[in-house]
Amino acid sequence: MPQVQLNNFKMHYVERGTGPEPNVFGHGCISARRWWLPTIERLSKDDYQTYAIDLRAAGLSEQIETGHTLTQYADECRRPAPIRGCHWSAREF
Repeated sequence: MPQVQLNNFKMHYVERGTGPEPNVFGHGCISARRWWLPTIERLSKDDYQTYAIDLRAAGLSEQIETGHTLTQYADECRRPAPIRGCHWSAREF
């Protein structure tokens, strides 16, 4: 499963599709990347490249007790898809 090493934990993400339109999906406080799976599966069939991320201590990302601030989350959300001009969707932030 794809992961990216960040400053103090490993972030898990799912990548689907290969199209020219990259999209990153972030979850809210009580969910994980699984919430977005139906969406990214559908978009990847329509020629989009999609990423659904698990924030720190969520889903399959490394469980860590520190760093749970909006500033830290915002910085970490950029890491799996270092693509300029990508589209972002998030919920419950």
